[in-house]
Amino acid sequence: MKRLLFIAAVILGVYTTTNAKSAIGVRFTYGGEFSYQTDALGNRTEFSAGWAHDYFGAGAVYQLVFPIKDGFSWYYGFGARIGLGGKNDFELGGVGNIGIEYNFDFPLQLSLDWQPAYYLVPFPETLNKGFHGGNVGLGVRYKF
Repeated sequence: MKRLLFIAAVILGVYTTTNAKSAIGVRFTYGGEFSYQTDALGNRTEFSAGWAHDYFGAGAVYQLVFPIKDGFSWYYGFGARIGLGGKNDFELGGVGNIGIEYNFDFPLQLSLDWQPAYYLVPFPETLNKGFHGGNVGLGVRYKF
């Protein structure tokens, strides 16, 4: 198992350094999220992990990025999210993502986006299954 994790880490490291446009930072929403983006052929994958009150969630979203003009871009994407709450609550679902960003001439990126989710697995059964549409966030990231 350790060898498999080591090989996966090496592959991820080589992938991110050879396709070298990455950003790391935070996304402010109901709580906060740490965010890591890595580009792949003009598009990118964003990994996040965040918290709000007694809730922890993590996810990954594949984003298609479209330049507008002078540092502005818009993007949309799709992915998955998992969440854990304070009373043994568990959620698993798909997420969408649409937003706009500005990349400064120095290594700073600001973004504003919306991430609706559709939860397939709520546990316990009392949690809301289905569409959740209120996750709007402001991202601040360092680009390298």
